[in-house]
Amino acid sequence: MKTITFHCETITPMFLAGADGQTPELRPPSIKGAMRFWWRAMNGHLDLKTMKREEVKIFGGSYKDESGKEISLRSCFSISIENHENAKQLITRKQKVLVHKEKTFEKEAFEPKQSFNVRFLANNENAEQLVNNLFPIVCILGGFGNRARRGMGSIRIKNENFPKSIENIFTLIENIVPQKYVLKNSIIQSLSISKIEFPYIKKIQIGEPNVNLLYKINNATHIVKGKNGSDYNNALGSEKPRFASPIYISTFVTNRGFCPIITTLHLENGRKKQFDIQNELINSVL
Repeated sequence: MKTITFHCETITPMFLAGADGQTPELRPPSIKGAMRFWWRAMNGHLDLKTMKREEVKIFGGSYKDESGKEISLRSCFSISIENHENAKQLITRKQKVLVHKEKTFEKEAFEPKQSFNVRFLANNENAEQLVNNLFPIVCILGGFGNRARRGMGSIRIKNENFPKSIENIFTLIENIVPQKYVLKNSIIQSLSISKIEFPYIKKIQIGEPNVNLLYKINNATHIVKGKNGSDYNNALGSEKPRFASPIYISTFVTNRGFCPIITTLHLENGRKKQFDIQNELINSVL
């Protein structure tokens, strides 16, 4: 068993709730779920059957082998969360959900600039290597809780070797899925052309630093939505029908400051109009 500890800090409001959907709570299942999502997103080269088998080996669950026998496995790592600054509870308060609006609804959220530890217990060397590469990617590309696809719920790892550039991110991805992505002109791009209908990573880009980054992200979203009406929902997500946005915009702390990092996921049966709207939002934020 190997213990791996990440010293983390919230950098944007985190709207992450517990089982009741209301009370703010930072729980290991939320972190594990995000890790599972981004592991899948990096593996667009796998067929669904292989992906299911490999996913179960890492995160636990069950799958059927070639003979039809059901195989059940436990996760190769466990997660615990603890505060490491005077053992204080993380502070929450009402935060604007749509920060570009002067008057908007608020929800209880974890405040930025709060520290906590995420501790992993890895079962073997392969699990240790995976955790050391995958968890930082999750923190960089995504976030946790509501509005994570638009800059909320971002955290940074305070360990000295935490990635601060697109080159560092590419190295992490290469360590997990070798030779499946390429870094060209400061953009990470997938080498896969998959017919699998799930949101795997197609492209990762980093924009310019901005001191009002959350406002810029939210305002750009508002403008693009206003210009495109219902076409926006087909390209960038809607509640009814349920369609999660294929564009993930997170907050990335670099040596230059707070920068937007945008991950474009594969869109099932996408059309030119949808891609044009996605690019409009991406270019507005970059």
